[in-house]
Amino acid sequence: MAFEVTIFTQDNCPKCIEAKRRLKEAEVGYKEVDVGSIDGRVEFLMHVSRQNTTPAFLLDGVEVDSVEEIIKSCNKAQIQH
Repeated sequence: MAFEVTIFTQDNCPKCIEAKRRLKEAEVGYKEVDVGSIDGRVEFLMHVSRQNTTPAFLLDGVEVDSVEEIIKSCNKAQIQH
């Protein structure tokens, strides 16, 4: 079962860089959306998630609180198959 992972980031965000590194290490594919150039990015982030900061995550279109939660869900799905 493949999950659709989306990570909302912006340039010069240390937590974003760390989250992407951890996803790559765990071999979890993801779509990155750089919100840094979006006018009204705080409002945009609040629209897609409860957070107004980056990184923010969606797993199959559902907000997820952390990169750890994504990795855990993906690993659990791999074990079951």
